[in-house]
Amino acid sequence: MASTEGEEYMSATVSVPKYRFAEFHSMFGRWLAEAPAATDGSATSMGGGLSAWKEGDIAEARTFLGSISEKASAIISLWLDSPKGEWVSAEASAAAAGLDGAYGVAGSLSSVGRAMKKVGRERPFEHRAGEVAAYRISEPVRTLFRKARAEMWG
Repeated sequence: MASTEGEEYMSATVSVPKYRFAEFHSMFGRWLAEAPAATDGSATSMGGGLSAWKEGDIAEARTFLGSISEKASAIISLWLDSPKGEWVSAEASAAAAGLDGAYGVAGSLSSVGRAMKKVGRERPFEHRAGEVAAYRISEPVRTLFRKARAEMWG
């Protein structure tokens, strides 16, 4: 068991269809970011009360970038550098970050859910599932994160 910021974590193993592995990691990240489930058995929404990113959220963007794993940071930087927020395939993202294919990208993004929860914001990127999964960061979030990255790392 691991502990992060006062929360205790347990290890869990699940079987997921290979073609849905990236989607599973995306869903799991959103789940980690949402508020704890009600104890009466009622469901919670996937939104989890997270806010959309706004132009003035520079401090939150810096905190977010500082809270994700090194691999997730490399992947998000690739997406930030894509021309005009174009879609980047999971395979291209994996190659740029030195990962083993699309599933490596999904796994590397698991830290995003905790960062979302920490700053109270939705994930800053879009995911397009399918035979060729792809990701992008659209405006104005792209500009916000490029500014935060420049302030942090030059």
